[in-house]
Amino acid sequence: GAALESGFSPSIFRMLRIFRVMRVLKLIRSLGQLRMLMQTLWLSLPVLGNIAIILILLIFIYSVMGMSLFGRVLVDPNTSGGLDRHANFQTFSKAVQMHVRMMFGEAWNAIMWDCIDRGYNDGVAEGVTFAF
Repeated sequence: GAALESGFSPSIFRMLRIFRVMRVLKLIRSLGQLRMLMQTLWLSLPVLGNIAIILILLIFIYSVMGMSLFGRVLVDPNTSGGLDRHANFQTFSKAVQMHVRMMFGEAWNAIMWDCIDRGYNDGVAEGVTFAF
C-alpha cells in the first residue's frame, strides 16, 4: 500500500498509544481524589481475598452436601436446563460447577424442581422432598 511505499510504518501509531496510556497514569498521580480512591482500592484487596476464601469454603461445603443429598438423583441425558449429563451432583467437580451456576442465578429453579421430581438411581424413592 501507500504506507509501505512511503517508508512510513503503522507501528508508530501503536507506540503513540502507549504514550496516551502513560498520560492517563500521569493524570491519576496529579488528581488527589482519584489517587485517594485508587489507594483505597489497593488497600482493600487483602480484605477481598478473605471474602473470596469464605466464598470458596461455602461452595466447597454446599458441594459436598449436594453430592450427599442429590448425588443419586436420576439424570436424564435427553433434557437440558436442569439436571442433565453435564450438570448434576454425581461428582465433586460437577457439584462445584452447579453451585457456581446457581450462585449466578442460571436455571436454579429448574435444578430445584428436577431434584424434587426425579427419583433416585437405586429406585428406593420416587421423588426427593425436603422441608427445612
